[in-house]
Amino acid sequence: MSTRATQSGSRATLVDLVTGEPDSSWVAELLAGIEQVAHEHGVGVAFHPVHYRATPGMDWLDSLAERGTAGIIAARTGLNAYQRREIAGRGIPAVLVDATDHSDDALPSVTATSRHGALTAAQHLTGLGHRRIAVIGGPSGSHFAGSLVAGYREALTVAHIPYDPFLVRFGGFRQEEGHRHAWSLLRARTPPTAILTGSTTQALGVYKASRDLGVRVPDGLSVVGFDDLTHASWISPSLTTVRRPLREIGGVAMRMVTTLMDGGELTVVRAELATHLVLRHSTAAPHRRTR
Repeated sequence: MSTRATQSGSRATLVDLVTGEPDSSWVAELLAGIEQVAHEHGVGVAFHPVHYRATPGMDWLDSLAERGTAGIIAARTGLNAYQRREIAGRGIPAVLVDATDHSDDALPSVTATSRHGALTAAQHLTGLGHRRIAVIGGPSGSHFAGSLVAGYREALTVAHIPYDPFLVRFGGFRQEEGHRHAWSLLRARTPPTAILTGSTTQALGVYKASRDLGVRVPDGLSVVGFDDLTHASWISPSLTTVRRPLREIGGVAMRMVTTLMDGGELTVVRAELATHLVLRHSTAAPHRRTR
């Protein structure tokens, strides 16, 4: 475990950031917002990766008292029922970021308007004339994946496009997942002309699969990403994406935790920050594919 601690004033407390995506740019953006607010409040941040597991291990729970952890932010990972009872019994507040499932609904949470973001992205594609649109969501059963697919399906309904379950895929947010699903989709008898992904890194995998198969973006395939990480504007063609304010999400989560640590009450228990579509060069009207 690596610790990034910034302390000021008389208080010297620690918040655990437990994340299921320790090696992604997504968590780096989130952490930047968390640490900015932590510095303002004189709070240290302990970074605890769980490497894509659904919940942290028991060793993490056992180590809370040793570290003097006073608050927890769980990002794209969950807390099982036993862990929730234990931390509640110890008086340690927890806040979720992008909750992985519905079992943690009792805990405060921060996320973005992902359903609206997916709706806007899919409507951008239908507006260009696409009718065969695939979506690669997050892990099956997660809040985010459910929101993404719900927004996507709403856009199809508005455009009078039949829903095809073959075009809906679930998986992790890594580049390998985007490549695997795009490879399967693009080799189908009737492949999609557009793919909406659940992350910038998934979109990178889609780009690679399209290059491997000789399908040009955006001439033969339109691609829309999510999150708008820094490299989205640097890849070629630059990625049209739904921007989620990750630094702000991290900051809100830390403010919620410090409020609870100080014995205060939250005015908002479930915070949703706005998303918006950033148009770049990875989408176009559907054309005959150039191979």
